[in-house]
Amino acid sequence: MIQGILQRLLCIGLLLPVALTAGENESHERIRETAGKYVLEQYRDSGAKVGIEVGRLDRRLRLPRCDGALEAFSPARKATGARRTVGVRCSGTQGWSLYVPVKISLRRKILVASREIDRGSPLTAGDFRLEERDVAALSRGYLEDPSRLLGKVSKRALHRGQVITPGQLSTGKVIRRGHQVTILGRVGGIKVRMQGKALSDAGIGEHIRVQNSSSKRRIDATVVAPGIVEVAL
Repeated sequence: MIQGILQRLLCIGLLLPVALTAGENESHERIRETAGKYVLEQYRDSGAKVGIEVGRLDRRLRLPRCDGALEAFSPARKATGARRTVGVRCSGTQGWSLYVPVKISLRRKILVASREIDRGSPLTAGDFRLEERDVAALSRGYLEDPSRLLGKVSKRALHRGQVITPGQLSTGKVIRRGHQVTILGRVGGIKVRMQGKALSDAGIGEHIRVQNSSSKRRIDATVVAPGIVEVAL
């Protein structure tokens, strides 16, 4: 009987240090939670629907239980794209740090082509629509404001449903040199409309030199629509 008790005590003695060691290890879930909260905080005011997937840590990883606060931080070289790395460090007496992989999803309503668009085609309101997409991995950018597309020209063919990026567009020339234009101006509360001639090519929102057909005076104007410019009088 005594021998059996001694054997049980010996087993407890062998298991006790292991249990204490396991209890003193930092929780992987606590580390992952710290990294996840850090990412969510960064995108709190982004206006996007944020989703994150924090990567699992190697089960063999054993770190001392942090007796201070766990702190998340961004690596010196900040990553972009859907896959990021977040640093987590312990500021306690047994300090340590490690990096945690995080996959990010950022869903926003962005502009996509609503039909097949030929290269060189001026874009109209019927050529695009807003659609929710994950923008985290869109390295070439995206557009959200429909007004930025009006008057632009597609530099390449676009397929239906394709994300429209800034690099795919160029400013369409809605006024050509030598063409007749309508010059709009305002004197006090009175609108003035005159005829003129364009002295260069220009797109909507661009500045252009025009010549008043009556006075032959050359003035600076801004293109506001095809064949129409506006001046400050």
